[in-house]
Amino acid sequence: MLILILLVRAQLCRGGGWQESRDTLRIPGVEMSTRIVEPASETIDVMPYLDNLRQLEEDPLDISHANAAELQQIPGMSAQAAYRIVTYRKSHPIESKKDLHNIEGLEPEVIEAIGPYVTFMGKTSRRNSRPVLNVRLRMDRKLSEDPASDGVRYLGAPDKVYTRIAGRFSLSPESRKSKGNDEWLTGSSLSFGLLTSKDPGEKNYADLFRWQIEANIPACSTRLVLGDYLVDGGQGLVFWRPSGFSKGGEATSGVARNGMGVWPSLSTGQSMTFRGIGVNTQQRGFGLHLFYSNKLSDAITDSAGAITHLASDDLHRTDTELAKRDRLREKTFGARATIDLGIGIKLGVSGFSSRFDESVRLSGPFGFQGNLASAYGVDGLYTDGSTSVFAEIAHDRSRAPAAIAGFSANLLSNLSVAFLFRSYSRSYNNFHSSGFSESENGCKNESGIYTGLTILPAAWLRITAYVDQFTFPWRTFSSLMTSQGHEYSVEADLRIRGNLGIGIQFRQKDKTESNDLLNVVDILQSGSESKGRTTFRATLRIDPIGSLRWQNCVEIVSTGLEHESAQERGMLFFQDLTDDIGADLSVSARIVAFQTESYESRVYEYEADLPGAYSTPALFGSGFRCYILGHYRWGQILALAVKYSLTKSEKSNAGSAGENKHVSVQLDFAL
Repeated sequence: MLILILLVRAQLCRGGGWQESRDTLRIPGVEMSTRIVEPASETIDVMPYLDNLRQLEEDPLDISHANAAELQQIPGMSAQAAYRIVTYRKSHPIESKKDLHNIEGLEPEVIEAIGPYVTFMGKTSRRNSRPVLNVRLRMDRKLSEDPASDGVRYLGAPDKVYTRIAGRFSLSPESRKSKGNDEWLTGSSLSFGLLTSKDPGEKNYADLFRWQIEANIPACSTRLVLGDYLVDGGQGLVFWRPSGFSKGGEATSGVARNGMGVWPSLSTGQSMTFRGIGVNTQQRGFGLHLFYSNKLSDAITDSAGAITHLASDDLHRTDTELAKRDRLREKTFGARATIDLGIGIKLGVSGFSSRFDESVRLSGPFGFQGNLASAYGVDGLYTDGSTSVFAEIAHDRSRAPAAIAGFSANLLSNLSVAFLFRSYSRSYNNFHSSGFSESENGCKNESGIYTGLTILPAAWLRITAYVDQFTFPWRTFSSLMTSQGHEYSVEADLRIRGNLGIGIQFRQKDKTESNDLLNVVDILQSGSESKGRTTFRATLRIDPIGSLRWQNCVEIVSTGLEHESAQERGMLFFQDLTDDIGADLSVSARIVAFQTESYESRVYEYEADLPGAYSTPALFGSGFRCYILGHYRWGQILALAVKYSLTKSEKSNAGSAGENKHVSVQLDFAL
């Protein structure tokens, strides 16, 4: 398959049928997003982050107008880089990528990485007055006789179906006005969105339903949001969207956060989203964000009717799963106020209060109890062209504290460092927080120190590294005693020539866990044991002809408890090929071979998928996986994407047959 694509590509080049252009259609999911998402996908749900990338790809930021907080949503964009761009454009127009190279301290790699997420409109209007309507239809089907798994028969069809309709139209003509160094837009617009989705096995084709209406009034710097939305602010201790800076290939750029307040969301994830009304307004450096939410969520109850578990998987395939649907209603009032002092200092205060319609009694001695929840906090951010310093302190309703502080700095033109300290009380309960954390429980029962480093010793070499040391002061689900751990990573990216690159990564993580075979007395005598996971990955990237991209990768994983002499091992090797065959057709193919001793030594691969969809399958057993993905566009009106994948293994991810075939089809209409 890969050889066939290469031969066709070579024939096109010889026949003169190819015009070399780096502005041709790209299959998403490579380079910067891969570096950030692939390591994080092993421990957290990265779909909200990927949904944000999808929004940026489909509706890029106007770099001539976007503020620093908006620019920091771009992968790899640090607070310092955003500050440099905003400062530079006060005295110089930014009308092309070439202008970005004139900004002192902005790395060429960052300039290249932000390309898919920004537009260069200069002094022209970013949006015209013509109404826009986009429709996306996607279907994914497992090619097997029924969607049952482990003897459980699901109620619905095996299809995964996704529909999204989004539109925008101007309420008044848009133009730019300026006074001195200040520039702003005039002209109001209204946008709307509707999303329905069902997972395999679900009966209702609109099992998941999302909607939003957004009104932008630039003349008074106000945005009104109705429907589903997210709220972020500070460093995430009071509220943040369910994704943020995580440990990965970008060791320094995303440490300091800069939230945007209330913003609409059509994410397929349920957790941490709000449904109701929200408003943002910004006047003379003062920002105010207000919101009200009245939302139903899935939950599990005990025999007495008390809520004992908040479910966030959004799965309703069986009668048991349907019984948890919309069991808990949460009404929330919240606000955030910020002030920009104009010297790189931004101060903020955030808070919310929630009431549940049922009593919530989560497990554990410090689990949330009751039907009232609240949190409030203060935060600060200082940013200039070389340094960012940040901090946030928060308390919940019981006055349990959570705190985070740190800095990132460009010490030299080729050297950046980052430092982050966090301390979260074991009784801090906030369902809407999403600060930097090692634990799956979020900002609770954890303290730690993170240190990151990025160095460019030569024009062809980039090295990133981080060390994270963490402690859980109270017992967790995986350890019956106080536990601790550490994680460190070193990654080198070598660009030997313009079309040849080599990536090498080494990551090691040790985390204390209790041995289930020991009784309580043995645990108290011997303590918990450290469970380690070591990963080595090497990648070779070649762009042999035009936009043809060839990549080989090998990954070796070792995992096990410290007392065990024999460690479980896993291995993955893949080879892929991506090509933009002309301006309208893009094809990507990959073949993967893997072998692991069990699920514990599983391997992950982050692969290209349909536009707006992302795939990070965990592979285990012994077998192979392959896929081919094609994307064809007819002008600006219609686009078709098709993906076929096959996975075979002794221990299949999808069933006892050991074979998993999927076909996905997507149509995009732009009217």
